[in-house]
Amino acid sequence: MLKRLNENFEIVDVENRWDMDNNANILLQTRLVKEGEESILVSSVFLPLDHAYQGDPVHFETMVFGRNPDGDEQYRYTTLKEMCEEHIDILDKYLNQGYTIKNQSGRLASVEQKD
Repeated sequence: MLKRLNENFEIVDVENRWDMDNNANILLQTRLVKEGEESILVSSVFLPLDHAYQGDPVHFETMVFGRNPDGDEQYRYTTLKEMCEEHIDILDKYLNQGYTIKNQSGRLASVEQKD
């Protein structure tokens, strides 16, 4: 069964696949730039289909595009929290290599952190 994230970022069932807003699955995209290098896109999304072969459902994914000539980096998670933490860790890795953030977009780009 297809899932989606509601306005409170809770995973809920989708009754009709035509009711899905695919743009709502883009949770956070960050474009990184560095002079003399290709830009990098770190993209974290919600996966409507469970991508786990067994065990806990896997509905979150982060990919890094534009950095590795042998293929893009891909990471999958069972929780939104894990995905957010990894997105930040990946950004830190590239920021420490001299990249800067050009822009950010997605549903989480404007969410304020709660204590």
